[in-house]
Amino acid sequence: MFCAVTVSVESLQAAEDFHLFTEKFLGAEDNEVTRYVLRFDEKRFSFIPPPGWSVKSDAAKRTITVLPEDLKAGITVKFEQESDGAAPELNTKELRKRIQERYPGAKFTREYEFPVAGQPGAAFDVVRALEKNTRAGMRMVFTRYAGGIVEFELTTSAARLSDYHVVFSRMLYSFQMPTPDGNK
Repeated sequence: MFCAVTVSVESLQAAEDFHLFTEKFLGAEDNEVTRYVLRFDEKRFSFIPPPGWSVKSDAAKRTITVLPEDLKAGITVKFEQESDGAAPELNTKELRKRIQERYPGAKFTREYEFPVAGQPGAAFDVVRALEKNTRAGMRMVFTRYAGGIVEFELTTSAARLSDYHVVFSRMLYSFQMPTPDGNK
């Protein structure tokens, strides 16, 4: 009983520390722009979602989900923390293995570098079978920050993946985070 209570308290503290909110600022030609800001572990991350897409956070899983109105695609942003607070190296071999373990049978169609917030990122385009005649297309980008790794995953049908390249790229280009050395 005592252990279960302790775990629940730790989970509550982690959830309370993961806080997503919005800020408005003036963009090009004095247009008002809404940016989402995430604060956790005294770090600040921010991004501008695609226009018309909804944004939702899950503090327990340390994820943010961004969805269009038609639900034909989705972007998940996952924040992983290192226990020692260090910024881990991005090992593409290990990242490929992680993807294969999560999505058995997935086929890699492309592997490349994709910078996020001025930091190097490792990107993978992946296709996997969902059902007999249904294939999902995914673009996964990993980058590091002072304390862990941020994983971005765009998922849609394999046939429509290229339709979302610009939308996904714009969101990643807007992403701001602490650098691996802890600077902003």
